[in-house]
This record gives sequence, C-alpha cells and structure tokens, in this order.
Amino acid sequence: DLKFANIVKGDFIGEDTQDNLTYSLYSIAGSTENDATLAAILTKSSSTEKEIKIKSSIDVLASGDTESKSYEVREIGAYAFQNHSRLNKVWLPKTMTSIGDNAFAGCTDIKEIVSDIEDVFKISSNVFSGDIKETAKVYIPSGSESSYSNKDLSGAGVTWQICRAC
Repeated sequence: DLKFANIVKGDFIGEDTQDNLTYSLYSIAGSTENDATLAAILTKSSSTEKEIKIKSSIDVLASGDTESKSYEVREIGAYAFQNHSRLNKVWLPKTMTSIGDNAFAGCTDIKEIVSDIEDVFKISSNVFSGDIKETAKVYIPSGSESSYSNKDLSGAGVTWQICRAC
C-alpha cells in the first residue's frame, strides 16, 4: 500500500483520525527493548479548511489504555491531500522526514507552504500537480538552506521560491 511508504521495521498499531486528518500509527523498534519510537504517517485529509497546520505529534488514547501516547508525525503519505482544491496554505512540522508521491495532487490553490523542516528530508516526485500556482512560496527556518538547496524541487511539480526569515 502506497501510504506506508518509508517506515520500515515498524509494527503497525492502527489508525487514528483527528481534525479530519487520518494517521497510520507505528511502533519502531529501538536499540533496546524499551527504546521504541512511536511514529505516525498522515495518510488522508478529509478537511475542507483553507489552511492546515500539520502537528509535529498527535496524542492517541488506545482502547483500554488510561493514558494517551504521543506519536511523532514523520510523513505525509501518497495522495494524502489529493484534490483538496480549497487548500491554500499548509504548515509542515520539523519532525517531517518524507512527503509522498502526489501528496498534494489537485490542490490547485496552494499559495504558501510554511516549513519548519530543518534537516534533509525526502520529497517524492510529483508532490504537487502541475496546476499549482507558480508563485507559491515556501517559507523555511533560518539556517536550513542546505536542506532545501540540494533538492530537485522542480520534480515536485512546482517552482519553489524560498524565503528566508519571512
């Protein structure tokens, strides 16, 4: 299944929906038995909002548990926001490590992407459809230019204008 792209050696826990965003939840084994990482992939948006801020983590209370567990949001899966034509601004958390194929395909009104991603990340081809405005701007954290300058962002389907400290 395309939506589970890059998390490997992880155990699928289940799915959770918050604020009209659906996440697949994983436990990824660490170096010791008690060192597991809880990670989430945003797999689908059913939101009709014009602006969406993707959280860096989500808290999930599993059935039978008394305390919620925090899952770090690491990826946007393939086709997650497909045809969300009203979306014009999206915030990406610094925990993001990957954006899947066609994640924003058909999102023809995106004008701003505010990214808190500081480290090198994977961006698939055709993240955006060819319909996106060529004037779309990407705002990045100061000092993270190298994480963006080495990207072939033209393959993502959009001409990116990087604005430092905007």
